[in-house]
Amino acid sequence: MTDSNGIIRMWSDDELDEALHALHSETVDATSALAGARTRLLAAAADDPVTCSAPPRPASLLVDAMSADPVVRYRRRWWRPALAVGVAAVLLGIGLFIPSFVTDRNRPINSAEAIGVLNHAAAATLGAVDQPVGSSQYRYVETHAWWTGFSGYQVFQDENLIRTWVPADPADPTKDWMLDRRPTGNRVWIIGDEQQARDDGTFMDALETGVTLQATAPCGNFYAPGSCPRAGSWQDPTPAFLVGLPRDPAQLYSRLQADAPANDRGSAELFVYAADALRTGLVPADLRAALYQTLTRIDGIELSDHAANLDGRVGTAIGIDDGQFRRDIIIDPGTGTFIGEREVLTDDLDGAPEGTTMSYSAVRTTVVDAIGIVPTH
Repeated sequence: MTDSNGIIRMWSDDELDEALHALHSETVDATSALAGARTRLLAAAADDPVTCSAPPRPASLLVDAMSADPVVRYRRRWWRPALAVGVAAVLLGIGLFIPSFVTDRNRPINSAEAIGVLNHAAAATLGAVDQPVGSSQYRYVETHAWWTGFSGYQVFQDENLIRTWVPADPADPTKDWMLDRRPTGNRVWIIGDEQQARDDGTFMDALETGVTLQATAPCGNFYAPGSCPRAGSWQDPTPAFLVGLPRDPAQLYSRLQADAPANDRGSAELFVYAADALRTGLVPADLRAALYQTLTRIDGIELSDHAANLDGRVGTAIGIDDGQFRRDIIIDPGTGTFIGEREVLTDDLDGAPEGTTMSYSAVRTTVVDAIGIVPTH
């Protein structure tokens, strides 16, 4: 679906639910529908020599760059943008709605406007008050993500949920945190089907690869026993770490420069470190405001999308390009709310054209009365 700015947008959560409901409906033969779709798609692709003549290769594995935790997904190979549009058209014709993973790569970029949006969001955030967590309550952080995988020439999209419950005092060794991290099992096949992928020997089901984790632990030490409280970092921002970060943007920028490792990504690495902290949902309002202002000091920031849609929430995407990927954070400039992230190719990679959205995630936070409670949105 294309909006008025010519950007093919991603589907909302409700639309995805509707698609998955249609996929499993007893009144629709989804298998035959997908088989017919695949036949028509491959016929349409016959004129694309890049798509049709290259020999198949096993997909390699890639650690998911959108999470500090070790989630494995396929390194992607992609079809041409025109073919991607054809896929969407065929699936729409049989009643399946899918996230769009190709964006307009020729839209104008305005760094000055990006700085204005960040400053406005910082001002709005300073006027906000984080929802307080009572002594017996928990801060609930939910990340909803769609990641795209390849199995040879077959393409699918997997839905993932990461839910975390954090006690009022995260550093209290007598209070457990809780993590529930899993692929939901919702998968949409764009080309091919699971049986064919398994027969090819190139398919790895996320439900079978050990990425599911349900655990409780004091101080959030889910993966191994550790100190309580932990020292903390940008990727694992504990209360003590967050308190120790300066609120002055100039000083915070210097701290980012000191903490981020020197590599060939340059300023993009500073942006990634800030995003690492923001995605946890634990950064307090005053520090979020300072981080937004700090990002204005980073060379190369761009306003990449005025109307980025994550799970039906629309925000402004601010990003930075490291030469291969553009990492976007999406914020509501009116409230300063951090909505989520998106990673987009800015150069062709393994057959995937520039403009391909490699992954996206939407983040929500609220307060619940007990550990394990999942709020209704």
